[in-house]
Amino acid sequence: MKKVIFVGGKQVGYDCLQCLCLHPGIQVSLIITNPSDLYKGTDKWYPSVKELADTYNIPYHATDAINDPSMVEKIKSLSPDLMFVVYYDKILVEEVFNIPKEGTINLHMADAEKYRGCYPTTYAIINGETEYGVTLHYINRGIDTGYLIDRARFELMERWTGKDLYERATREGIKLFKKNLERFLSGNVKSRAQRSSQDTHFYRRSQFPSHEITFEGSGKDVYNKIRALIFPPFPNPYFYIGSQKYTITPVDSET
Repeated sequence: MKKVIFVGGKQVGYDCLQCLCLHPGIQVSLIITNPSDLYKGTDKWYPSVKELADTYNIPYHATDAINDPSMVEKIKSLSPDLMFVVYYDKILVEEVFNIPKEGTINLHMADAEKYRGCYPTTYAIINGETEYGVTLHYINRGIDTGYLIDRARFELMERWTGKDLYERATREGIKLFKKNLERFLSGNVKSRAQRSSQDTHFYRRSQFPSHEITFEGSGKDVYNKIRALIFPPFPNPYFYIGSQKYTITPVDSET
């Protein structure tokens, strides 16, 4: 029986956590998620992992203070074999990700050798990418730079919006997680160092692009930024003609 700590949320985190909870060879000892997991507004667009914590009677913390001494001691006291991070907002310090005996594994919603950090789906569309991916890797001191375990790539369609790509990446991420789960449990995990190049992008949380469309660059550049920023229920992109503000509303989108 592997003792596991789960850190994360959103739809991708919910489905991966459910997979862990249902596995007979896994004991999920603790769930740590973002405070936003407790949001109950009518516009909430993803399930809460607290539902799974309640269903399976697993200790649950909605906090962005995973690196605080009290949480570090809590995690240490559980002596976990593995820790999985699937969509958590904070960067784990070394004292935390080194606690599990067999390491801490992150599901990154992008090809980590191409896009690291925040908002990879948004920037992949803005940058005109035609291929996208999701990655499983060990966590180290860098941001999404740890040893690569596995990844999946797929075509990024020209008609997709930011929401379309996010949803497709979510599905591919869940599939990748399930595909590798037995390897994690057997301890037979092969990994390799990641490669970085001039084509490797890194974006910080402070770099989310403005929703205002200023029509700079080519028509293709403008189109890519518009579709990248379409992500219901968040505000749509907009532009001004004189002092009049116009909102760009999608007619249809599909994956």
